[in-house]
Amino acid sequence: MIINKFDVWYNFSTYLNTDNIDLIKLKDNILQTGLGELIFHSPDNMVFWVNEDRVISYDPKIKGDFQSYSFTIPDQSIITDGQLEYLYQAVKMKFHENLLFRDYMYNDLFDHIRVYLAPIYLQEGEVVISFYPQIKIYKNGIVQVIFRRIGNGKEIIHIDNFINKYVNLFNHSFKDVWIPSGFFFIQLAKEFGYKFYKKNSVKQLKAFSLLKEKVISDSVESSDEFKFRVTKLPTSTTEYNTKDLFDGIIDCILFCLNMKNDKPFKSQEKITCSQTWKGMPVIHLIDFEDMPADTSSISEAQFIDFKKILTRTTINGYMENESIKNLRAFNDYFFYFNEAVALSIMSKKGLAIDSKFSDPNNGHLIYDKQIQIEMINYYFIISRKLFDSSVFLENIKVEDIIDNRLYLLEIEYIFKKELFKFGETRKMFDFAESELGINDLKERSHQLFEIKKERNNIIKQDFYQKIGILITIIFGLLGAVSFSKDLVVPAWDIIFNNKINTTSKLLISYASTVTLFTIIIILIFKFINLKKWIMKFYKNE
Repeated sequence: MIINKFDVWYNFSTYLNTDNIDLIKLKDNILQTGLGELIFHSPDNMVFWVNEDRVISYDPKIKGDFQSYSFTIPDQSIITDGQLEYLYQAVKMKFHENLLFRDYMYNDLFDHIRVYLAPIYLQEGEVVISFYPQIKIYKNGIVQVIFRRIGNGKEIIHIDNFINKYVNLFNHSFKDVWIPSGFFFIQLAKEFGYKFYKKNSVKQLKAFSLLKEKVISDSVESSDEFKFRVTKLPTSTTEYNTKDLFDGIIDCILFCLNMKNDKPFKSQEKITCSQTWKGMPVIHLIDFEDMPADTSSISEAQFIDFKKILTRTTINGYMENESIKNLRAFNDYFFYFNEAVALSIMSKKGLAIDSKFSDPNNGHLIYDKQIQIEMINYYFIISRKLFDSSVFLENIKVEDIIDNRLYLLEIEYIFKKELFKFGETRKMFDFAESELGINDLKERSHQLFEIKKERNNIIKQDFYQKIGILITIIFGLLGAVSFSKDLVVPAWDIIFNNKINTTSKLLISYASTVTLFTIIIILIFKFINLKKWIMKFYKNE
């Protein structure tokens, strides 16, 4: 098979050790560092960017439904062409979110920001690969980093070459890499921050501004249609892959989250990132050799090639006899996914259906599938976060675990019951629960939580028992005073016929009484330990 036109979105998902991110503060810091070119906030649909050192807030007034939708654009004197392109993309993706998930995207249940970065360029020999990164950050700490790679339609790519160089790009490393200048600036700020973090606010802000100006002056303008400032990473023996870029962007997010506005170099590592992450390329085949009229007229040879993409291998016949499930309810395109890859395959019928919404970036064919995969990955990561919380319960409040479980139940009900009955979205979430192991994660989370809760109760009971013994001892020692004065001292008077003075009698009485009480307590503890040992011995027998 020859592939003529495609889009690939490399998706990474993880979570931070917080359930409540201040998205407004984070948005301000991302813009202050220059990391993001444009930020879209949901659910209020506000858009933010920087123009001549001034933060612009804009409401595009998104309106409409499946049949038609509209939005307004700002005066072009306050927005660059690149930022305006990102605005178009953000609004159209929001439209598809609303279409797929209805009113749930208008409340705080999925409160998030979507950050658009300047492109990343990876050079391999004479070939330069362009990435268009996005970061989706939810208020509850879920983070998704997406690298979009747009096929220009000018390449003619054999299926095996496509799998090796596009689907399995994570296997490739690159020595020559250009990243957004804001991305590079944060890496420098982290590296040189130790020189300034003890300085006062005025000096830190000045150094911060000078360092940023230096990075921008050393950057270059991208050579594509929309002009962005990018910086080449220092050439060394180090080579970079997509996971390295993901890790670098997560570091930038953490820097912005922990940064103080008045002392930007004094970053307090209060929020950290989990070691748990999930990567999944989402492949969109838009035009290919012998494209079928609809999904019913696909050839057997094409079907085998699609299986090769889903298994991410060029080996002929691998899993040839295995069945794969098309999750699309209609015959206009195919949609498959497994734990490693997602694949949408257009037919001629699929290309024609939404042609009135068409745009140069094929967003009308792609964005709805991307939104679906983002939400499935979100479902997986929030389930994994609950599982990890149940494992490491000692470091997390039980109340927080319960809140996360309630939230998971709420979104599970939405995904499985409240979404449209017809279409593939609800079917996809049902399929994802088994294919991605979400059901198993939830079941094991519940088991771990119950076991850990029982263990904590035992520890608490043991603690309270020891406290009770300690209180008993204290009151026993206090009672020893009365015991000595009322019983032991009169006994001394009878035995020694009042020959010992009063002070000595009291001291001797107190000492002997405390010693007696101590011996009794020691014997009790010895008996308890002996009883435990005997019970353990017979249990082992």
